[in-house]
Amino acid sequence: MKEKSLMECLSYIQANLNAPKNRTNNFQNYKYRNLDDIFEGLKPLLEKTGCIVTCTDSVEAVGDRVYIKATAKISKGEESISCESVARESDGKKG
Repeated sequence: MKEKSLMECLSYIQANLNAPKNRTNNFQNYKYRNLDDIFEGLKPLLEKTGCIVTCTDSVEAVGDRVYIKATAKISKGEESISCESVARESDGKKG
């Protein structure tokens, strides 16, 4: 059987990952999932595909704003794909 490329494995993982939003924020009334919930569904798929996922975050100051920059990286052998996202606290409080 031919070894799957990282892109083929990522496609498989994205199609099969089940990470429902089982948590509730009662203050702002919305459902969400956290990283532990995502990894619970992700781990069996990583084992099946032979991939590794790492997640890191850092605090970034931009002017008078403070952001959290999160980076997720999936690797298989020498190949890797990463993406970054930033978030900051809302200016106003709801609820």
